[in-house]
Amino acid sequence: MVLDPSFARIVAQGRATTGGERDYTIKVDPVLPYPGTTYYYRFSALGGTSPVGRTRTAPDVADQVRFAVASCSSVETRV
Repeated sequence: MVLDPSFARIVAQGRATTGGERDYTIKVDPVLPYPGTTYYYRFSALGGTSPVGRTRTAPDVADQVRFAVASCSSVETRV
């Protein structure tokens, strides 16, 4: 996770492996230290890099907070 889309300020990173026994998926639960902050992320595998994604942490104090959840599974098959 980084604080800017150019990936100059990295605040969290890691490595994970997966396989058929886990349907080739991984789960990431990063620790994001700053409330009300936009973080950018990407994944690398097999010599490729994903498009840049972003997420935002909830504010430290708020009267109301709305959450939206989205999920995407995009698998390219190479022959």
